[in-house]
Amino acid sequence: MAKANYKWKVEDAPTGPNKSIQFRGWPSAIYKNQQQDFCGGIQCKDDYTPFRARTGQHAPLRVRICDHSVQPFKWRTLEGEHGTLDQAKAALAAFIGNHPAVMPLEFLQSALDAVSPESPCR
Repeated sequence: MAKANYKWKVEDAPTGPNKSIQFRGWPSAIYKNQQQDFCGGIQCKDDYTPFRARTGQHAPLRVRICDHSVQPFKWRTLEGEHGTLDQAKAALAAFIGNHPAVMPLEFLQSALDAVSPESPCR
């Protein structure tokens, strides 16, 4: 399995006079490269609050992947829904680990080297 180098980021909490009608998005993953390319994200019909994420009291979570194998990149949604934030994050990690072609080119080469460093098919 290839390992991608990315970090999770949660949107800032809404502020200002319209904060009661603003929607706070669920976490998204961003590659740790110079361009800060998107890796994927989590979607839910409910807005994000730390309490909901911790207790699991929210609608099912869907995982979206940013596919860099096509230019410009495309957003793709994984099949299935997840009950907890940890399950959704694990689904993203497993998909990227099993399908390294969706990573940006700079990560793809290092992922291929890690899987088969002495492959005769180069």
